[in-house]
Amino acid sequence: MLKKSLNQEIGGKQFPLELDLDKSKVEEHPLCGQIVIISNIADEKFLKLRGKKAKVLDVYTKNSQIAALKVSIGTETFIGAKYNFFISRGYLEDIFIYSSDAMGIRGALGDWSSQKDYHGSSWDGLEAFHFELAKTTDLLGLECSETYKYPSSYRFDRDGLDWRYIIPTKPDTVVVNAHSLLHDNVWTLNTTIFNTRECNLSKVDFVGDQDHWRRTLLWTKYFAGKVSLDNESPSELNKRLDKRLNLNLSLNAEVNKRLPEIVSVFKDITGKELILNPLSVGFSNVRTPIPGIAVHEKPSDIVPYSIITINLSALKDLKYLIEVIKHELIHYVIESYKGPSGETHGDLFQEMAKRLNLPRKFRD
Repeated sequence: MLKKSLNQEIGGKQFPLELDLDKSKVEEHPLCGQIVIISNIADEKFLKLRGKKAKVLDVYTKNSQIAALKVSIGTETFIGAKYNFFISRGYLEDIFIYSSDAMGIRGALGDWSSQKDYHGSSWDGLEAFHFELAKTTDLLGLECSETYKYPSSYRFDRDGLDWRYIIPTKPDTVVVNAHSLLHDNVWTLNTTIFNTRECNLSKVDFVGDQDHWRRTLLWTKYFAGKVSLDNESPSELNKRLDKRLNLNLSLNAEVNKRLPEIVSVFKDITGKELILNPLSVGFSNVRTPIPGIAVHEKPSDIVPYSIITINLSALKDLKYLIEVIKHELIHYVIESYKGPSGETHGDLFQEMAKRLNLPRKFRD
């Protein structure tokens, strides 16, 4: 296998990248045959060629991004990283090559690739963000900058805050940087996601848990100790999150109590053995659909486990809550057997619900 590192062969130390020239070559790429210009920050081997025109012979990609070009200048050929060339304009843009980990996290957090606005006193948006982030890792480093204020702002306290999540992948660390602004009774969130080798992990506070819902709330609680939104103090939010964490412990205990009976009913009906998917359960108003009371999320190519979320309003009636738990656990058991393409409220669900004495109104 022909592997060449940019800092040895096709680039400089600014952009370390290992590239397999054989496997990364794209046949008949639209850039082939096009004219580019050697950029003004090109590597040393291009030093005397800066500003000259070159013809693209081959294109090399990494993680679906253009990483390097093979070009000809006169009778000579050169291979260089993308930042060596002005391709369509006289400036360099999108020259950083993102790792597969960074690309995967960017995909999972795609809903936050553009700015999101939330009510000024609501933490629901941050909880929803942490829920999706929890699908990509069970451990994060968390750190905040100081709040900032602009001279022209009418606000009496601050205008916003930056913080970031550090995911210790190898060889690069992935950083999810969050930029927030408080204005006009809303707070606005933007994110930037990239991989870097410029992060001292020994100076980072890491927070995480193997359970999806628990780490979601732990990350939100961490920021509750760092940030205050309009009209709610960090201490009040901390109390609410601590209560949620304790409620989720009780919910897990109830699920573990009810699950053996549901598995037994499944085996009696089907005669099949069952390997259950890993499961995370939690209370939240953020994830449950309107007007629904609960949701069961199946495993996917991103998340190798099931997630059951129950709206907090179900706590008003314990009997009602138990019926909701049974309903979602039937879904969970059937899905563990049939896979993601399994039925929703089909014959097997109805028969299990009947034997478990689930009232008819809870069978749809």
